[in-house]
Amino acid sequence: MQTLQITLPDFISTDTREITFVIASKFYEKGKLSLGQAADVAGVSKRTFMELLGSYDVSIFNYPPEDIESDFKHKLADRVGQYRHVVHFENTLRKNLYRRGSLQRVWQTRGKLD
Repeated sequence: MQTLQITLPDFISTDTREITFVIASKFYEKGKLSLGQAADVAGVSKRTFMELLGSYDVSIFNYPPEDIESDFKHKLADRVGQYRHVVHFENTLRKNLYRRGSLQRVWQTRGKLD
């Protein structure tokens, strides 16, 4: 571990923990430290570190907005693709059951059970 010595003017009244937290949060924000590493540097738990990041205007989501938007679009496309696959499967199943007359029996049975 490295030791850093900083000289601050007298009009800045702060304690060592706060300075350590600011440094850890900035390194986290820049991507030089992971969340766990930054929490260790700050001397707090990951949960506490995440809770305190907001008061230093640092987001816990360490991604550029473009990456978040891109990830969202890809996930949405995956979901739409899965939905289409399920709808296609259901339609195919329905057609096959109807051809065999099974669908009418299923509906009649369903009506009796409901």
